[in-house]
Amino acid sequence: MLKVVLLPDSAAARRMSGTWINRLANQSPNQAHISLVPRSDASGEPCYTVSVRAPLNNKQGAGEICSQFATGGGREAAGGINGMPESELERLIEIATTRYSSQ
Repeated sequence: MLKVVLLPDSAAARRMSGTWINRLANQSPNQAHISLVPRSDASGEPCYTVSVRAPLNNKQGAGEICSQFATGGGREAAGGINGMPESELERLIEIATTRYSSQ
């Protein structure tokens, strides 16, 4: 299972996105979570800062998912993407859904 949360484009959301996704993970330990915070890249194009948390009951795959994107990486339980273009959102959700659908 996967839950995707879109946070607002605000300084507060950027500061608390990690805390928020950790709270969601603790509330639903069998579910993977992705948080998205909209922003603009250096050229002004829309993109997202992404946080991925594997299910707490199976801490695997988050870093692997994020590593498939240019600015992504992380550990098994938690990963992130610094600036994912909006055009990659569908691919991210597809990869994560496939990875966590059997859990």
